Amino acid sequence: MDSSNKSIEEILLEAGIESGARENSAPSADDVDVDSLLASLIQEKKSPPAAKPKENRPPEEDPTKIFYQRAKRRTAPKTPVQEPRPEPKQTASLPPIFQNFQNTYTPPSEESGKFQIDVDKIRAEQPAPQAIPAQKLPEDQEPPRVRPAEKVREKPLEPVQNSVSARFAPAFRRLGQRLKEAPYSAQAGMLGGASRSAMILGLCLLAAAVCCLGLVLTLQIGRTQNPGAVPSRLPLGILLAVGAAGGAVSWEILASGIPSLFKLEPNREIPLAVGYIVCLLQTLGQLLFPKGLVNVNIQFYMPVGLMLLGFGWLSRAMTLKTAAVNAKFALSDHDKYVCQPVDNSRLAADMTKGLMEGYSVPVINRPTDLLGDFLPISLGPDSSDSAGRTLGLIGIAAGAAVAGFAFLFTQHKNLALTAAAAMLLVLAPMTNLFATAHPLRRGARLLNRVSALANSEQCTQDGGEVNAVVIDARDLLPPSSVTLSGIKTSKGMRIDEAILDAASILVQSGSILSEIFLEIIGGRKDLLRKVDSISYEDGMGLTAWIGKKRVLIGNRDLLESHGVRTPSEAYEQKFREEGCDLVYLSSAGNLTAVFVITLEPSQDADNAIQMLLENDILMTVHTVDSIVTKKRLAQLYYCEPSCFKILPTRLEEEWKSRRTLVKMKPATLANNGSFLSMAASLMVSRRMRVMMMVSNIIQLVSVFLGIGLVLMLAVMESMSQFSAPVLCGYLLLWLGVDLLIQKLVRI
Repeated sequence: MDSSNKSIEEILLEAGIESGARENSAPSADDVDVDSLLASLIQEKKSPPAAKPKENRPPEEDPTKIFYQRAKRRTAPKTPVQEPRPEPKQTASLPPIFQNFQNTYTPPSEESGKFQIDVDKIRAEQPAPQAIPAQKLPEDQEPPRVRPAEKVREKPLEPVQNSVSARFAPAFRRLGQRLKEAPYSAQAGMLGGASRSAMILGLCLLAAAVCCLGLVLTLQIGRTQNPGAVPSRLPLGILLAVGAAGGAVSWEILASGIPSLFKLEPNREIPLAVGYIVCLLQTLGQLLFPKGLVNVNIQFYMPVGLMLLGFGWLSRAMTLKTAAVNAKFALSDHDKYVCQPVDNSRLAADMTKGLMEGYSVPVINRPTDLLGDFLPISLGPDSSDSAGRTLGLIGIAAGAAVAGFAFLFTQHKNLALTAAAAMLLVLAPMTNLFATAHPLRRGARLLNRVSALANSEQCTQDGGEVNAVVIDARDLLPPSSVTLSGIKTSKGMRIDEAILDAASILVQSGSILSEIFLEIIGGRKDLLRKVDSISYEDGMGLTAWIGKKRVLIGNRDLLESHGVRTPSEAYEQKFREEGCDLVYLSSAGNLTAVFVITLEPSQDADNAIQMLLENDILMTVHTVDSIVTKKRLAQLYYCEPSCFKILPTRLEEEWKSRRTLVKMKPATLANNGSFLSMAASLMVSRRMRVMMMVSNIIQLVSVFLGIGLVLMLAVMESMSQFSAPVLCGYLLLWLGVDLLIQKLVRI
């Protein structure tokens, strides 16, 4: 039979809903037995309808499993929602209540919340709702927030013009200018190509350094077997030629480091350039004056200079690869959100009052169209550049001092030059090259899997101090976590009327229940009624006006505060024991419907909450639903209620103003708008900060030990113990220790 010829009662009966006839007058509060309402629902749960068999589908692998392993929960008891529902105890026969409440609907357990009703006949039976005319926003007002699922770009965005304040690091200045002139869509590919080229050059230079080490060992063996003999110039000439060739292919590093040294500009490549030039000059002097090489304390450090250049290229390759990975998200058309701190300290304290003690730094996820200055931020200066300038200047001063000291006591020019070269090389630690590059590379690789971004060292400053996030209840309880398990209406109130009243209020207010009611009416937003004066009363629910009726939707406290009769708490407790929550609907002072809601934890939200709590980040939750409480969230996600705070209604406008869409934000800490992506970006930024601090400590230890070692050997005239292989091993040892300890920091 054609569904268009069916009456509304037949359509509702096919959906499992019995719609009662409309009364001429609304029932009064005395005509409604509210205790019988819950008793009838409990009686119906004794004989639940048979559930449809589940399809045997293979379980899908959790995409977050590859980058985050879940830790042990903080509380042992399971949430009541996940436990099997106990059978209700047998009680005495209930009084006849269907005189007052005739319309009951309990959908099957497996298909709860998945039902629909055809409401085409409703418009024929009742006046059609008047469409609300669209309000034209002022020109200076930003558009309202767009949800991630609705934000669609029709065409690719144009390149972002870099701001004046953003600048490239000296090591990437030439490449950065070429990238800025390239088409927007080609920048990610150019970054990847530059990364591969830098890696190839670095590996070639390391291979050349290994070959030069073989020549150095040959020279040392010859001096050991023939004491006092002048070494052959052929190995020295080969060392000089290979070293000069390495400098020729590394002209970009030299052209970056040497000018920065004279300008006193921060640059991580200053120690590399200075160390290489000293090694080259030392080898040239040894080739021109080989007679001085009869002293076993004089060393050949050309392989060390080549090794520094090789790791300099590898550091560049790692930074460029990180930028290429981040570009997949930053330069794409995906939805983009930034973690924006609450700049008003008084407002920040208000949003986290009762959640924590002391100074609070909450952030709010804000949508943006563009991530600006991506290239200058990705390839910009950081603390390793400042450390490079400091190490270069200290190395030159310390090298000159130790050379003068050695010459003063030994009167040997070649020995003084050897001591100076050794001092400069220990003050060019390779740990500085990877102090920020390696943590950022790890973070980019992991965040790319959840469409997030933690770019440059600036992200560790933006996210490192964060100790609270202000989120929406829909982030914790998405539509897949909310189920409508039952509906009960009073006599004289049609079930479709109750659904339309509830849907009109819930959709406009942004409730976690809005998707359920929209699905029931088939997504027909044109059927929703005009709602005026919606307000949320803290911890109780929503009040609004539909026509000339005041409508309440919330918990029993809301109804009692407005003088509406409510069921006893004993009946509600029976539902809570089964993991259900009740939402009451009151119209014109009468209880008209009860909705039985089942909440279940979301896997993505569960992982996100655990990431935040393990990094001491607590949550302030904005909600308009009475069933979303600190205690209920703690039960669902196995944590303490003190981890949550419900945002007061008086701060709702401040929260909404910080959730509006903005045109552009810096490309430092961004995500795709999901709670999991936001939490992952904050977690990774804090862990990267720890890794960088550990690397800086290791670098300081290696530098101080190296300075002391060179001074001691120079005074004791035992530089023969600090040959090129030993110096290479010393620098590589500290680099290995640094990378190993960073690896122990779990992301």
